[in-house]
Amino acid sequence: MARPATATRVEFRLLGPLEVLLDGRRVPLTATKQRALLASLLLHANEPVSSDRLIEELWSGSAPQAAQASLRVAVGKLRQLLEDDGHALLETVAGGYRLQVEAEQLDVWRFEALVAEARRAPARRAAQLLDEGLGLWRGPPLADLPYHAFVQNEARRLSELQLAAREELIEPSLRWDSTPVWCQSSSPSWRSIRCASACGRS
Repeated sequence: MARPATATRVEFRLLGPLEVLLDGRRVPLTATKQRALLASLLLHANEPVSSDRLIEELWSGSAPQAAQASLRVAVGKLRQLLEDDGHALLETVAGGYRLQVEAEQLDVWRFEALVAEARRAPARRAAQLLDEGLGLWRGPPLADLPYHAFVQNEARRLSELQLAAREELIEPSLRWDSTPVWCQSSSPSWRSIRCASACGRS
């Protein structure tokens, strides 16, 4: 069933510190375990994640005896934060939980889609798409959860994809313009790097 046009806009951001926005307003995620729980569910979005796996990831193999109860409390609080006009994004399934996420709601998926589209596009359009994708980045992926082992492999993969996109951004632009568009209009965080590379400056 289609969601109503007035439904709350939910956005999940992993390309930098973990963030959740509801209608453009940041949702407070103050507890480390709460952020780790959400990160784990987002890394397996739309898939069931067992309680045992969540406990292993959240407590890094050193779970207390009350871990199951603590997990249920954390899930309940997260579910309240993520309630979208009465639509439960965080579902209880057999043996665990599932976070329902649409393609446009997760910055990682948007970035990956833009990079994939850029690789099929003509040079000028490819540069625009890559620039848009790189603009989604706010820093190292999941930067506020550096000590959780389950984050590290995904953070490494995303960082490698970001680096590849930055390298690809230079090449198509040089083929169609000696003065790339981003030197004039791109975000400051990327402009100096791209201009220096494209114009042959170190």
